Amino acid sequence: MEFGEYQFGMAVQAGAPWKSLDQFVQYAKDNPGKIRYASPGVGTGGHLGMERLAMDLGIKWTQLPYEGDSQVITALMGGHVEAGVGAAGGWKDYADAGKLRLLAIFTEKRASNFPEVPTLAEGYRIVVPGPMGIVGPKGLPEPIVAKLHETFKKCMENPTFITTAQKFGISDVYRSPQDFKQYLRKMVDEESGMIKSLSPRK
Repeated sequence: MEFGEYQFGMAVQAGAPWKSLDQFVQYAKDNPGKIRYASPGVGTGGHLGMERLAMDLGIKWTQLPYEGDSQVITALMGGHVEAGVGAAGGWKDYADAGKLRLLAIFTEKRASNFPEVPTLAEGYRIVVPGPMGIVGPKGLPEPIVAKLHETFKKCMENPTFITTAQKFGISDVYRSPQDFKQYLRKMVDEESGMIKSLSPRK
C-alpha cells in the first residue's frame, strides 16, 4: 500500500530575479547553458523532472548532482547553482523562513502547505511521482496482506503520523495494495523510458 508521497520541488534563492516558473523557463530558453541546477543525484525525481521539462521545451541547462537534499540546499544557498530540486525535507524550512523561493511543485496536486505554488502539471503537463509505500515478498498470502494493510491503514489515521508527515513535507496520499501495484508498474515503465533517453549514445 502507499501511505504518502514525497513533495519534489524546485527552488531558487529568495533574491533571485525569477518570481515564477514561467520567468525561470523563459530565461533558460533565452540563455542556453547558463542555468545550473543542483539535484540529490542522477535518476532522482528532481533530476528526471527537470530533464523532462528541458526535453519538452528545448532547454539546455546543466545538472550538478550532489549526495542528498542537504547538499543541494548548501549549493543553492551558497550561490553555486541558480536552482535546486529535491524533496521538501530539504527546502521546506528555508522556504518557510523566506530564504528560498519555491517556483514549482512536481506532484500532481498543489501542496497544502504551499497552495500558492503551481505544479509542473499546470501548463507543462509533467508529474514526478515520489511514492512512499510498504511492500512484502512475492507470494505473501492474501490474508496476511489484508491484515497488514488494515493495520497500516489505521496507522495513517493516527494524529502523530499525520503531524510528522506534514513536518517533513510528505503529501497525504493513499493507494490500496492492488492500486499501488498497478501504479508502480506504470511509474517504472514511464521512468525507465525517460532514463534510457538520457543515457549517452554509444
